Amino acid sequence: SVQKTIDRYKMHMKEPGSTKRAAVESIQHWKSETARLANKIEVLEAHKRKLMGEGIEPCSTEELRELEAQLEKSLSNVRATKQKMLLDHISELKEQERMALRENAVLREKCKVEPLLQLTIPEGINTSDQASPNVEVETELIIGRPGTSDSR
Repeated sequence: SVQKTIDRYKMHMKEPGSTKRAAVESIQHWKSETARLANKIEVLEAHKRKLMGEGIEPCSTEELRELEAQLEKSLSNVRATKQKMLLDHISELKEQERMALRENAVLREKCKVEPLLQLTIPEGINTSDQASPNVEVETELIIGRPGTSDSR
């Protein structure tokens, strides 16, 4: 295998035009590949425009039916993907709910075990508003711009 590689190298070195010929062939290959890909891009862009509803006036009835079928198939794929994502999200939320319910049950058990602390109000404090004395305050009203009032 190594010997074959060395022999090929020597053969290419003996023929100086062979590298130029290989380069020209390579360039021609890439030019034709570029032209083929440019044509493919043009076809795909035209198809995309048709799917978007642009330039469909010259289409035949059969082409329009095929286009409609493609759109319906694509739409059903999108809806199926959306539905799967929503169902997965619902499953995740249900699992979170189950975990929260378990944690809640554990916390309720802890609360039953620990003694309950109750707030008590001392007997000497009256919480009704009737016990507070009425305070009278005298106010006076001055009409005019601030700072221009007469001193009394």
